[in-house]
Amino acid sequence: MPDTLSDPLSGFSPARPYTRDAAGDAPQTPGVHVVIENGEVVYVGSTGDLRRRLRQHLTGNRGSSVLHDQVGRLLDQRGAPAAAADIANWLAHCDLRWLRTDDARGVKEALVATLGPRFNRHVPKEARLPEVSAQVLNVDDLVNSPDGRRSIEPEAAAEGRRRRLVEVTARQGQADFRRRLMEAYGNRCAITGCDTEAALQAAHIDPYDGPATNQVNNGLLLRADLHNLLDRGLIWIDESYVLHVVGGTEHYSGYHGQRIRLPRRIEDLPDPEALLRHRRDVACIL
Repeated sequence: MPDTLSDPLSGFSPARPYTRDAAGDAPQTPGVHVVIENGEVVYVGSTGDLRRRLRQHLTGNRGSSVLHDQVGRLLDQRGAPAAAADIANWLAHCDLRWLRTDDARGVKEALVATLGPRFNRHVPKEARLPEVSAQVLNVDDLVNSPDGRRSIEPEAAAEGRRRRLVEVTARQGQADFRRRLMEAYGNRCAITGCDTEAALQAAHIDPYDGPATNQVNNGLLLRADLHNLLDRGLIWIDESYVLHVVGGTEHYSGYHGQRIRLPRRIEDLPDPEALLRHRRDVACIL
């Protein structure tokens, strides 16, 4: 983690203009990146794949992230509503630095707390897309929606992420979480239908962050290899519960486009907002 007392960006790559060439030189590993305007860090982001995420930022799609939305709002004030090309052009005049780290979210939180980047401030709730909202943290952060599902309060993210210690996490309630997923999915993998109990694992959609994230609608019962692919962002599931296989995973391409098997109870269905966050933060798909 950077030395936030002396140089918050210690260990980061040298500053370079934020171009596609610079983004293409970033490693395909988890990490943190900062966007710098006139020497000031204006945004800190974390991702599971630096190269892919940095390239996606340069599309300027204002509906895909807090960064794009905030830059779009800034440009809107200068005249007509900003288009994606305007946002991408603004970013191209900034500088970029990145850091490889397995604790991307922890490093991001420390930098945001230290630097206070203006584009990391929360978008007002009425303007926030579902994929920008935060992950489940504790029981009090879960609310009941009209259709019976338990949804997620976005305001709870920061405190829970500070608590996360990636290296040593005691996964309390994991056995019960798996048992409830086995019951909800009829003891079969949600993708393959595999019923070999020893091969089935309880997968979290939003990453584990204490017992309260062990909600059935924040989980999927998956064969062990597919659980690994989900955690690495090599497969993702859209809000219609259709599976997508990322290119380069040809062995699993036969599952691409199929709808996953779903629990019978509405309240056990995978939370669409959690699926959107997984798509954005882990699979890095806008």
